[in-house]
Amino acid sequence: MIAPDLPGHAFTDPLPYGRTTLPGMAEAVGALLKKLGARPRIIVGHSAGAAIAIRMALDGHAAPDAIVSLNGAVPDLELLRAAVLRRRGEAAGAEPAYPLAVRAPGARPGRRAPLLDGTGSEIDPLDEEIYGRLATTTSHVSGALGMMAGWDLHALEDDLSKLETPLLLVVGEADAMVPPGRAAGVARLAKNARVVCLQGLGHLAHEEAPGKIHALIGEFAPKTAAPEQKAAAHG
Repeated sequence: MIAPDLPGHAFTDPLPYGRTTLPGMAEAVGALLKKLGARPRIIVGHSAGAAIAIRMALDGHAAPDAIVSLNGAVPDLELLRAAVLRRRGEAAGAEPAYPLAVRAPGARPGRRAPLLDGTGSEIDPLDEEIYGRLATTTSHVSGALGMMAGWDLHALEDDLSKLETPLLLVVGEADAMVPPGRAAGVARLAKNARVVCLQGLGHLAHEEAPGKIHALIGEFAPKTAAPEQKAAAHG
């Protein structure tokens, strides 16, 4: 399994100016896979990562047998961006949102990151502490917002009908950042997509109930395995 951070996220180096677009991010992750000599059978993307996974498949940077979207911001990165800025604005008062977002308002080591309050998720204290560390890392916050600011998802929405890869859209019923009902619209546009809604879980459903997510991926994987894989599996 390969689980990379996106460029500019966590403690990774950012992409050059002008490449923090959706195609640019997809190309960068595809270049990493090429460098590693990896050909993933399934790509799982959370939130904006789901849009990257789909763009990678559409642009030929990966050829997975299946894509799993976990509360994917497809095509709702604009809504996700608005939710992020709203939560940060609420945490800091009435000051301008973008500069304060880069300064990670209200986030202090050992405190719950304010953004978590807008996810609709309840995660354990250790995970909260880790999010708090990220929220105090200026480069991470700047990289995430820079990514959102540089994306235009209209082209992705237009291209969804060209996606041949089976797509599983997992949504948390309590997601307060990306409305779960939007997944149905994505499923109507993509040729081979289905939606699974998890009751009582939020935007971080994979951290609230990792066992459920693991089981869903496991159920989806055999159905979408390549023909040669199926033949090998049956001897």
